[in-house]
Amino acid sequence: MASCSNSPASSPPSGETPTNSSGDSATTDTAAAECRARTATSGDIIVRIVTPNVAPAAMVLGGGWVFNEATSTCQTSVDWQISTAPTGAGFCTQVALAAENPGYDVNADPPAELKHVIRQAGEGC
Repeated sequence: MASCSNSPASSPPSGETPTNSSGDSATTDTAAAECRARTATSGDIIVRIVTPNVAPAAMVLGGGWVFNEATSTCQTSVDWQISTAPTGAGFCTQVALAAENPGYDVNADPPAELKHVIRQAGEGC
């Protein structure tokens, strides 16, 4: 899940990663902590996920930084959602800013289409 921090820590440019060249757990823990301490890049985001043969789902996440353990990279919440999304036939993961979708109900059955989608992944989009 995404993590958000209001810490006044400086934010390196998007895509820049804390060094983790040794691969040891202490270095990974430090890199992950540095990543999560970065200043949020956006307000809350809404993620809508369509999976074949399953009802669509939606959730609100913070717009902070996430340490991707699989790639040892620091990513924005948006980038992490897209980079980890399934991309096969029928799958669709869409991300939008919550501020651009006022009143959006993530608990609606099914959740509505998002307005002003900023990123998406999957052949079903």
